[in-house]
Amino acid sequence: MKNIDINKLTPMMKQYMNIKLKNMDKILFYRLGDFYEMFFDDAIIAARELELVLTGRDCGLEDKAPMCGIPYHAANSYINRLVDKGYKIAIVEQVEEPSQAKSIVDRQIVKIISPGTLLDLEGKENYNNFISSVFFKDNSVGISYMDITTGEFNTTEILNKENIERYIIDFISKVNPREIILNEKINLKAFNDFVENNNIFISYIEYKELNLKNIISYISGKVKSFSNKLFKNKIFSLISSYILLDYIYLYHDKDLTHINSLNYINYSNFLMIDANTRDNLEIHKNLNDGGRKNSLLNIIDYASTPMGSRKINSWLEFPLINKKDINYRLDIVNYFVNNYEKSTELENILKDIYDLERILSKIAYQNANTKDLLILKRSLEKLPNLKEFLNDSDFDKFNVLVQNFDDLSDIFNLINKSIKEDAPIQITEGGIIKDGYNEYLDSIKKNSIIGEKKLLEYEISERDRTGINKLKVSYNKNIGYFIELTKSNIDKAPSNYIRRQTLKNSERYITNELNEISDMILEGQTDTINLEYKLFIEIREYISNNSTRIKNVTDLISVIDALNSFAQISVKNNYCRPIFNNENYIYIKDGRHPVIEQNLGFENFISNDTLIGKKNKTIQIITGPNMAGKSTYMRQTALILILAQIGCFVPASACDISISDAIFTRIGASDNLSKGDSTFMVEMKEMSNIIKNATKNSFVILDEVGRGTSTNDGFSIAKSILEYIVKNINCKTLFATHYHELTDLEEEYNSIENLKVKIHEENNNIVFLRKIVKGKTDKSYGIEVAKLSGLPNEILFRANVILKELDSSTKNKTQLSFNIDNKEDSQKQIEKDILLSELSSIEIDNITPIDSLKVLNDFIKKAKDLLND
Repeated sequence: MKNIDINKLTPMMKQYMNIKLKNMDKILFYRLGDFYEMFFDDAIIAARELELVLTGRDCGLEDKAPMCGIPYHAANSYINRLVDKGYKIAIVEQVEEPSQAKSIVDRQIVKIISPGTLLDLEGKENYNNFISSVFFKDNSVGISYMDITTGEFNTTEILNKENIERYIIDFISKVNPREIILNEKINLKAFNDFVENNNIFISYIEYKELNLKNIISYISGKVKSFSNKLFKNKIFSLISSYILLDYIYLYHDKDLTHINSLNYINYSNFLMIDANTRDNLEIHKNLNDGGRKNSLLNIIDYASTPMGSRKINSWLEFPLINKKDINYRLDIVNYFVNNYEKSTELENILKDIYDLERILSKIAYQNANTKDLLILKRSLEKLPNLKEFLNDSDFDKFNVLVQNFDDLSDIFNLINKSIKEDAPIQITEGGIIKDGYNEYLDSIKKNSIIGEKKLLEYEISERDRTGINKLKVSYNKNIGYFIELTKSNIDKAPSNYIRRQTLKNSERYITNELNEISDMILEGQTDTINLEYKLFIEIREYISNNSTRIKNVTDLISVIDALNSFAQISVKNNYCRPIFNNENYIYIKDGRHPVIEQNLGFENFISNDTLIGKKNKTIQIITGPNMAGKSTYMRQTALILILAQIGCFVPASACDISISDAIFTRIGASDNLSKGDSTFMVEMKEMSNIIKNATKNSFVILDEVGRGTSTNDGFSIAKSILEYIVKNINCKTLFATHYHELTDLEEEYNSIENLKVKIHEENNNIVFLRKIVKGKTDKSYGIEVAKLSGLPNEILFRANVILKELDSSTKNKTQLSFNIDNKEDSQKQIEKDILLSELSSIEIDNITPIDSLKVLNDFIKKAKDLLND
């Protein structure tokens, strides 16, 4: 495409190229007749990604232009596929009638479709499709985000933060947008890395500096429920919201009525969970493949409606810190748990309610068809049942809901009396409006029926008049109604028959009378189709104008559905209601990991108690083997806190906790080498973030801090971090480590206590009991764990020799009377002891005769080596 001489192109291709050169980042869907065509590089890309046949078109150049196309009426599925692959689509349509064109018909871009503006999700996705805008300046940021498929529109601002980049990343990770709009490239390395690593699509829009008054005027003109008072002095939020709206409305003339409110989120009013913690705890997606399976969200989402699923997802993004608000949710969950038949009754009502939010968005975008309106009607039909359910439940929390409940009966009645149940999806072909809805439409239909009756009578009368028994009146789109006579009957044609078309074996005729009847029928049909289309648009417009009422109902449905989901999972998995204390401690009896217990089975999961914060015991140092359950214990505690603070029951038999303001984790051994960060550097950056932001009300998980560098350096850093937390933060901290020397801190600081994973050891074999108990271990059991993995005996044998040497060396270095002359004899004795230990641990009953001979041969060889030495 680079070397194309535009002046040599045909007029149509020149028009295409002029549009393309201004939109090089987009694939042009260029409307030609009933097809969207793609040319040159766009065609090559589309043919590859969509598996289309690549052809060519004469374009005025020596070689044909590569070309491929799709039918316009089937475009949605193709667009979705391309956008899912990260492409941006520009729809180019005719913007003038061919009869008015002086030369080539004028075409322009009428719509841009990108990952964040993808509207038609075909009802397959329960979760949000957010597009976000970020306005950054001078260590402050405004972040706005919207789901155009539901109309949800939120904003926040974070001001004057030294580590503003971390705040941006953490907030964006909550929202998880598919696309971010920027007014200019943000020169923040970590932000750009985050965007790249999470495959977030970036779009740019030119931001014209406007004064605040003009910005507020623009937003209030687009968002009907905009509160000027709420956004007083929130300049960064207003600018980011303006940028996002400007992008959304770039190619849309009419107001999107379903985007009718802008909500301000004060991030300090919610539990802080940074991006690393979200990933480490697998709240929204698992660490294995990034999918929802084996995530916390997947476990607790039993919602009956897509609105309920999105509400649960939103609550997990923003857990509460206000005890009153949390208990309001828990009271409703508790009601459903104790009245499970009511929970089931509610589920049966809700399961027949479709995704009202996304139907409403299609109506606002003027994309809704008869099928969408009929689905809306079937959903609204359930609202009186829901209102009656709330009214009859005799539960005080439902009283307020019932008082404000709008069953939208006027909208239901409008659709019910207007749209045929068997109406075709196409709204431009007629047959969609019921008889009796519109008197004038009924009269037009009546005239058309009279015409059809006259036509039948005319056909019979002409048979009688001509004596041609096989005479019939037919219809053809090109010539209208006509009389067709076979060759053998042509001579019987009356003089008033006017020849219209000659075929091989017949002649087609028209008459003046037939034309009059034809006009009566066809004009009636055309008028009917046009009027039905007009009436449908009016019906759709009425619904659109009532979008605020519908959204109020959908919000009520989403809340009660989400809380009922919590009740169902609580009953199914034996969760308990948490209570909250003001004494900054956590007590959990028989706590369980909500995800792992599902995979292992309830009977196989070992529960654990947690008590931290009582008597100022705020830091627990946990030692024990790898794979023994330390990480599970720590993560389940964090997940229980999150579940409690979104208003859900928790996997435990009792739960008495203080409300946390933040949860931080430092887990795992990841690196970011492509960006210049080693594993240890990543670890230290995460620790720095925790130290700077944790408060005494935070909950922190630290797993193997300091293991990314040398033993002495790592131990020193780990100890220093623990001492800093004790002296400066005193937050509730679980610290898992293999630096056993750290357990000595329990004697030095009253805030620290030691825990260990209980194991059973017998004949050099270990069994993980997965119980966390008080105490400490002075051994990591690394070689025993390696044995469980199936490493060859030779490696395990050598590892034991080396470990004995190291242990012996460590002990001897502390003794002034270290005797070098005995070192060789001591080494031989160590190796003999190991050999005997290995021999005694063999289970003869569990190996085959051939394997036993091999094992015997190995030990004979090792014994000879010892004797020869």
